[in-house]
Amino acid sequence: FDAAGAPLVPTSSAPLELWPLLIAKALYKLAVCYEHMKRTDEALRLYHVVLENFSDSPYAERADERISRAE
Repeated sequence: FDAAGAPLVPTSSAPLELWPLLIAKALYKLAVCYEHMKRTDEALRLYHVVLENFSDSPYAERADERISRAE
């Protein structure tokens, strides 16, 4: 929970609905780490994975922005 008491991980009444969102978040965060490590090729590959496989997640839009900045 954050300082305001909101959960840091999304919640749902159907737990299986969360897995795609959590996977998209994990891949996006890993790509950001690669980017900070100057491993741009790996970062871009993961951003594309997020964009192509999790296009309905909020991380797809963020990944698209990162791809645009890098290219």
